[in-house]
Amino acid sequence: MGFKRNRNFQIDGSVVNDSPGNGNTFSTHVGNNYHQHFSGTEPGLSNLSSRVAFNALHDAEARYPQPNVLAGTRQEIIQILSSWCEDDSKSSRVYWVNGAAGVGKSAIAQALCEKYTQTGQLAAEFFFSRNDSSRDNLDPFVDTIAHQLATCKALKPLIAPLIDHVIRSTPGILHKTLEDQFKMLIQEPCAQVDPRYWAQLPRLVIIDGVDECIDVESQKRLLQMIQNVTPTLPLNFLIFSRPELHISRIFSHESFIPHPSCLALGDFAESVRADIKLYLCGAFARIREEHRHTLDISSQASWPGDSVIDQLVSKATGQFIFATTTTKYIDTGKLPVTPVLRLDVILRAKRVANSPSPYPDLDLLYSQILKYCGYEGRKLLEVLRLIVSPFDKEGDLQDPFRFDDSPPALQSLCALEQLLELSQGEAAALLSGLHSILAIPSSKTEKIVVLHASFSEFLLDTQRAGVYHVGTKLSSQEWMQVLIPYQIRMLSRYCVEYNHWSIQSPRIYGGDDVDLGSLNVWRFLYENWTTIAANDQITAALNVFDPHLYLTTIIYWGYKEGFFGLFTVQRGLETYTHDEDYIIAVQMQISMFYGAYRKLKVLKISDKRSRSCLQDFFTRCKSFFRGFYVSFPSHISDTLEEAVKYMLVVCHLSISRLPYHLMEYSFSTTVQGRYPVRKWIIRVLPSNNGVAIPSRWEVKYIDATEGQLLRKLLELPCFNSSVNSQRIMKALGSTDIEHWTHEVARLDWKKTWKTYLLGKVAQSMQRKRVMGKVVYLEDEHDSECHSVLSPPV
Repeated sequence: MGFKRNRNFQIDGSVVNDSPGNGNTFSTHVGNNYHQHFSGTEPGLSNLSSRVAFNALHDAEARYPQPNVLAGTRQEIIQILSSWCEDDSKSSRVYWVNGAAGVGKSAIAQALCEKYTQTGQLAAEFFFSRNDSSRDNLDPFVDTIAHQLATCKALKPLIAPLIDHVIRSTPGILHKTLEDQFKMLIQEPCAQVDPRYWAQLPRLVIIDGVDECIDVESQKRLLQMIQNVTPTLPLNFLIFSRPELHISRIFSHESFIPHPSCLALGDFAESVRADIKLYLCGAFARIREEHRHTLDISSQASWPGDSVIDQLVSKATGQFIFATTTTKYIDTGKLPVTPVLRLDVILRAKRVANSPSPYPDLDLLYSQILKYCGYEGRKLLEVLRLIVSPFDKEGDLQDPFRFDDSPPALQSLCALEQLLELSQGEAAALLSGLHSILAIPSSKTEKIVVLHASFSEFLLDTQRAGVYHVGTKLSSQEWMQVLIPYQIRMLSRYCVEYNHWSIQSPRIYGGDDVDLGSLNVWRFLYENWTTIAANDQITAALNVFDPHLYLTTIIYWGYKEGFFGLFTVQRGLETYTHDEDYIIAVQMQISMFYGAYRKLKVLKISDKRSRSCLQDFFTRCKSFFRGFYVSFPSHISDTLEEAVKYMLVVCHLSISRLPYHLMEYSFSTTVQGRYPVRKWIIRVLPSNNGVAIPSRWEVKYIDATEGQLLRKLLELPCFNSSVNSQRIMKALGSTDIEHWTHEVARLDWKKTWKTYLLGKVAQSMQRKRVMGKVVYLEDEHDSECHSVLSPPV
């Protein structure tokens, strides 16, 4: 039967499959409830989809290669869990599988997900991971489970319209408490499905790694949500975690009714030993085949022998992670390091007597791998500390790396080199021996992933790691102290390379454009300096930062096609990136920089160490905010002259109102200019050094006090209402900026003369120019000019 543009028909006890886009409006009868929904248009589910942690699914590319059980292993455990999953008469809808680190919990969960996806019995899953910020917390859990229920092939006709209706009819539901979301998006929609249908519907929900949710309170909250709905929710929850005390208490508490089933993987010691031995035999067979050229003929069929495999099984103490890490380490060696030599390293390692570690052999394995990977003092530990520290995206620096549409991951090889000032390729070299415990992508921009949480725990535990202890995880404040100097260095380097005046734009760290996240660094410093310690890296980065190059660069950024979006210009709740906001955008960048400079000046007064450390930075800034030179070609076309005038206005106004604040600037629409047709026609230069310019270039002095007067004039009401922008631009009709304020004032002299005269009086009292020497270079190419270095004044 076909449907198209039909209304008000009912399906009772059946499933309707309708093609998207037909525009049908129909209702389903589920139990005693009727629900009208619209085929092909589900805005509620679309909103839900944007909040899903797709990395938490068993077949996510981000989890590749997924942990899985070797064929023929873990059969007893999988059979027990399969019996519970397939038992329709089970007394409890919750089953807790617990085990120590490295026993293979995630591999078992993965195998069951794959099995019941094939049979159509899996309703939803969620794999937590402390190494992935998209699934290391509870926030996306409810949305991810609800989305899977709504998109599951068998459940979709019954559940999707219910969830979609709830989202569309309940504004703000996706911002309610997780408990309310769980009730409204999962519990209540499932309760509205006729109980008779559930016997044939997918009901299994697998949750792995509850302990990998980084907040303990969130772990408790998740289990309590499940506990509260167990008596009525028709879903079955198979939950995997370590036997942490707070988790064990919830599952064993008398209020958990009916009482959950429980399986401790540690109770299967003998079968696990047999499975580990089977795994090792298979892994060494593969290694013998792939590395047979490194083995002598007599060893090609039997190496390493039964006694060695038994020895490794004993060292594993029931931990599959020991077996898998050992074989990966042996297999990833490069000549002259052969598998035989790598195995010998592991076998000769001696366990520390009376070790306090719960996993002494695993710790010994990690130590041996680190010892023979080319360990070089603190550099490797600094890299590893960044890799095992989660990054909380907060505030203005929430996106520290934004080159293009595909930003590199914060814990990628590319990012690590820049954050720690390593040479190109050094991060990959430092980590080259750790492929058995780290997933290191071939792409320098993809995230490095710790293959097992036990390695992160080892590095962060001083008793277990010893000399390989990396310290504590970086706090949010410590992350900022790593990011801030990086971003200042990025701006400095980009401004220097951008101002080489080359025909083509420079390529910085593999990207065509500057790290756009760095543009917020001044605002962040201004607003958060009391919580940011002035470490050596920050002061060193500030001392080489040149505001003259910075202003030159952001002026040209504004002229590059599509680059107005670089500048965040906010008025109230709105963000502007239009052409008329260009002057505001440049002024905002300079005023944010000035705000950070003033905060640092306060620190200078109270901190003697900072006074000496930041002296170069303060000297350079003092000169810049007093005034600077601008140089440009003398003989240019009319079009370029218009562009020069406009850029001079921007320079004039950029330092005219220095305090950082957000406000409406009415003059932005009265000052307009044309874009230049070539890249380099203006250069900002310091005034406290000599200025060397080509012989056919002009030089003008930009005075901050004169700029303040011009701004005051342009903001007078008379120019907003009675004087149009063309007349103002005519008054600014030359590059002779010394007469601009006079010409603008004359446009409406009766209403502006007091402002003009008072400004001139104040200017004569405040002005303290430091004029440098202008040097004309007869033999210099027309496209080059620079400052002549001399001791700062």
